Amino acid sequence: MSAIPFHSPSSVNYSCDYAWALRYIMGVKMPDIPWEDFASDKVKLARWGCIPGKGEAWPIQRSASLGKEMHARWEQYYCPKPNAKPIIWTDLVGQIMVSGKHLLPRREHCTMVKVEEPIGSRVLKWKRRGEDRESIVWDLEAGDDFVAWNGYKDLVVRITREECDRLGCYWTDGYLLLDHKTTSSIAQYAKINAALRVVDDDRTNLADDLQCCLYALEVMAKFGLRALAVRWVYYETKDKRQAIAVDELITIEHAWEVVDKGCVRATTLERIKTLADAKYNTKACDEYGGCKMHQDYGGPCKARKPIKGEASKQRKQPSKEAMASIAELRAKQAAKAAEIRKSEPPPAAAEAEEETAQVDETDEVVLPDAETVKPRLPVKRTRKPAAVKVEPLPVAEAEPEAEPEVVGNDSASDVLLSLAVRRSNLLAELADVNAEIIAEVSR
Repeated sequence: MSAIPFHSPSSVNYSCDYAWALRYIMGVKMPDIPWEDFASDKVKLARWGCIPGKGEAWPIQRSASLGKEMHARWEQYYCPKPNAKPIIWTDLVGQIMVSGKHLLPRREHCTMVKVEEPIGSRVLKWKRRGEDRESIVWDLEAGDDFVAWNGYKDLVVRITREECDRLGCYWTDGYLLLDHKTTSSIAQYAKINAALRVVDDDRTNLADDLQCCLYALEVMAKFGLRALAVRWVYYETKDKRQAIAVDELITIEHAWEVVDKGCVRATTLERIKTLADAKYNTKACDEYGGCKMHQDYGGPCKARKPIKGEASKQRKQPSKEAMASIAELRAKQAAKAAEIRKSEPPPAAAEAEEETAQVDETDEVVLPDAETVKPRLPVKRTRKPAAVKVEPLPVAEAEPEAEPEVVGNDSASDVLLSLAVRRSNLLAELADVNAEIIAEVSR
């Protein structure tokens, strides 16, 4: 069992075992900063690429603080506490909330409201660095053992049919599970409905999200339902004031299927006893806006992050049978190429004459005696004489060339034509062999 004797959807969603061990075994955590410190400029953001100094914070800390403040205000909206401060709708957090308020059920149309209610009911007592702590967990069977889950549902309501029609969500006897999510980019990070997925969309389906299925399973078990309507509301916090609602209908069978996978992952993480047992996963360094455990965001992890554009998949190596088949095809290819080279047409007559215009090796070449060779004397340069106009001589009319004799089927033109046709056929066969090689390699 890890240092924390239970799991949560956020802890199991760690794709990197090393980051999980830093957080839940070593207890590494970024300090929480109240939103009031950011709103009053008491704490400012550090410059990009710089380690925060005194009175500065990482952007991730500000994002986490904004999300917690928004959750606290929605809790106050649905379950007002006596003597609590009124909700401010005009500041940054209030404006973000207003952008998605129309996507939430109205209080007067809810017959039941549960805010920030824990899943499960068993009180688990445990210690953390000598301090006594208590957590409410929900035990689920995982093979021969049980996995203790901990989590808090943002909002569970039971609404009227009229309110369901206004929201446009699924109807499951009025029960509705909601969750608030803040994000810097809805288009990039928001989960989607599986039925609305388009081509080349790599975002996660909400129906396959562990948190969604775990919370829905607990609500269905509590109220005796076979299916539950869920709505995840995403609020954009950067450039635009906009929000969207993602709806799903979670059945109890599908929820168990997803949660079972989460239990398997949880039992795998429990085998990690020390930091040395955990392995890096550099592909997860930039997930969810950046891993808080990496040194780029103030953490102790110094793993080398992957370079963008770096190949992530190794080339698949063909099997031995495929390699033997490829060798045979390449031998055929070489044979076809040799045939093509033999079938090349002979050069033209003029080119042949130029190539054969060489000294006959049988002729005797007489070299002059050294005594008979006089040294070359320097020539005195003189002025170029004036140009003399020369009348062109009359040119005799050329006699008409005799037409070549037409020979029968054995003429040179017929031979060249037959060679060209044969060469074309061999090139076509070579192309077929190349296609077979490509098909064999791609298997």
